[in-house]
Amino acid sequence: RVRMEKQLRSNNKIENLYSALGTDIVPLKKSDPSHNIITRYVSKDRFADHRYRIINIFSMGSKYENVSSTTLPRPLLWYGIRLSSIAACIVKGIKPSVHQEYDFKAIVMNDAVVAAAHHAHINHESSAEGVLFLCEVDLGRNQPVDQIGQFFPRTHDSVKLNGQYQPDSSKEITFGSYSVPLGRNQKIKNPTECESVYNQYLVVDPKRIIPRFLVRIVAQKIDIPVIVQPVVSTQHSSSVWEYQVQDGWRKYSDEHQQTIEREFREKKRKRFTMEIGDNSYTIDIENQVQFQTLETTRRRKMRRTLQSKSE
Repeated sequence: RVRMEKQLRSNNKIENLYSALGTDIVPLKKSDPSHNIITRYVSKDRFADHRYRIINIFSMGSKYENVSSTTLPRPLLWYGIRLSSIAACIVKGIKPSVHQEYDFKAIVMNDAVVAAAHHAHINHESSAEGVLFLCEVDLGRNQPVDQIGQFFPRTHDSVKLNGQYQPDSSKEITFGSYSVPLGRNQKIKNPTECESVYNQYLVVDPKRIIPRFLVRIVAQKIDIPVIVQPVVSTQHSSSVWEYQVQDGWRKYSDEHQQTIEREFREKKRKRFTMEIGDNSYTIDIENQVQFQTLETTRRRKMRRTLQSKSE
């Protein structure tokens, strides 16, 4: 396994790993129509200050045909997992697991590459390069919900946890037996009702998932110019931003205070992302809440108060 992981991290030896695993996996030629579709699927969205570029695409063979349903077309969805687990998934298949927010086993699929890359820890700060599965998924009896507590897995084959941002449905295409959501993610009308930032598809039975492609991607940093303007305060008072904790309210650091206050005063964006510690957080100024980006079930309230300069 250690040898496999080392090969997977090598820029030129990924094909050797797949050969060693005895799998029917071959590089997909750029002239193949699927290559163009997948490239568009990857490039349609970006996350905060980085985007994703394809290095290689590999087609997975017929040994993975395990879906008995005749429902067509079926969506092509992303599955992200840590690099160290890729080899096991190739050999044994994608297995359901108990998510920290859910009390039942399921496989979490995504229609936004940024969400799957987040699960696989692929970003420009940690592991800039990684591999994602692109799978044909038979959703069966699917139940769309805004809150995961509304779903009981024994009554359905899968659940769609609606996201605050969803692909433009008018751009969805049918390609062979697949449906591919190529539309850019757009903010829905009532985003605060949804737990997740992007759509998540929770599939209970792994037999409903056919891995079709392995997509090797790299995260590339986007240089976004930041115009820093001084925070203007009144003569006798200054603003203080705080977030709610179990025992009350806690102030943001001075640096974060200035960032939030600047965004609040400029009124150009209703929400933005900010690095706090080792994590990326979404600061929703309009609704005055913060949450760890892509892990949206845990939210903290925010507030802005005015304090006299003598305090």
